Amino acid sequence: MNKRYLLYFIVIVFTLLSCKTQKAITTTAHVRIKDLSTRRIIKNINNNEVERKGLNIKKITCFCETPENKISFRMNLKMNTDDYILLFASKMSLPVAKVMMTPDSVKVINYYNKNYSLSDYSYFNSLAGTDIDFYMIQSIFNNDIFSKEEDDDKQYKNFVSYVDSGYYVLQSLNTKKLDRIFKRNRKERIDRILKRKDDDVFVVQSVYVNPVTFKINKIILDDRINNKLLTINFSNFCQIKPNGTYPNQIEIYYKEPYNFLKVKMKLSKVSVEEVIDPSFKIPEKYNKTTF
Repeated sequence: MNKRYLLYFIVIVFTLLSCKTQKAITTTAHVRIKDLSTRRIIKNINNNEVERKGLNIKKITCFCETPENKISFRMNLKMNTDDYILLFASKMSLPVAKVMMTPDSVKVINYYNKNYSLSDYSYFNSLAGTDIDFYMIQSIFNNDIFSKEEDDDKQYKNFVSYVDSGYYVLQSLNTKKLDRIFKRNRKERIDRILKRKDDDVFVVQSVYVNPVTFKINKIILDDRINNKLLTINFSNFCQIKPNGTYPNQIEIYYKEPYNFLKVKMKLSKVSVEEVIDPSFKIPEKYNKTTF
């Protein structure tokens, strides 16, 4: 498997969740949507979040497409809340890669090329066009809302909300003003903003929320400066023991100039429990490399 595309997948795969097919969850069809404030929508999302110590997904069937090829493989995931996320990928029962994410590091074992990498999240940031950290990835694994703002008191201060296609939509920026800047090609104005802040200020985050369950159905990160787009769709929600709802299927679309990645994941055999002592041992003869 091509190393570059494996890493692309791992960068964007911070969206895995699963459930055993049990009771289907109510959709938004024919639902009258109440007029709620942004603050109230976020409060309802937080009230419906399920706290858990960990997550263990035994089977994730992945189908990936790039401009160069199409490939399928399997993964499993083990996660302890606020501690680590461990991913293992295999092809035809042969190990391909293992990834260990912690709050301050990313470790990758590439069994195909017999090497390993140790890094932080800077590589992920450069690909996605926005600041990514462990807690953001963990939130998406948990199908929870997140904000790029580090200050808790300001996390959702600038978010706006509206209704679109039967969903509440939370947006990190008021895009009307942003659209006017780009349509008028006001390069001087953009340069002045970039001098005060980094280009992350032009990454628009949109979150589509089910008005019945207040679960996240779609996340969009739109990098207006670097022309990069990440879309994550969560579907086929169902219940899982002991409580909570999770998506049984996730589709990811990542686009940048002259390149794209499509990923479709079907998830099953999940348990919500704390994982003890995850195995991550680098073989002695493997060489260290960089992403």
